[in-house]
Amino acid sequence: MSVLTYVTLGARRRARGAAVSLAARIHRSWPLPLTTTDAFQRHPVVAHGL
Repeated sequence: MSVLTYVTLGARRRARGAAVSLAARIHRSWPLPLTTTDAFQRHPVVAHGL
């Protein structure tokens, strides 16, 4: 595996981790009625396909 491939995969994995943690933070800060799984899956970040 080339260095470039390794760096690209690493960056993608970090970006995904950041997006997941951001989505989780937003999810936790929502009012309780919106914290259903369905509402979470409709969230733009999540629906975009993590």
